[in-house]
Amino acid sequence: MVLELAVAFFVLAVIAGVVGQQGVAGLSMRIAKWLVILFVVLAIVLIDTVAMDTAREPNLSIPRLSTGDRQRFAPFPM
Repeated sequence: MVLELAVAFFVLAVIAGVVGQQGVAGLSMRIAKWLVILFVVLAIVLIDTVAMDTAREPNLSIPRLSTGDRQRFAPFPM
């Protein structure tokens, strides 16, 4: 979504520049630039978050059950 908005503002800036509206073109280019920067920052944060989440070792330990839990979850009555 952010990248689509950046492209839209870039196209608006190009059209405004061709028509001769330098003020609108400059403002549109500034908005597009900041949207691209925001997209890159969010992409880096997302990639880092996913990488950190997948790098963590899974917890494969078996939880200890109390006596009441053992009786309740036993396949056969004790």
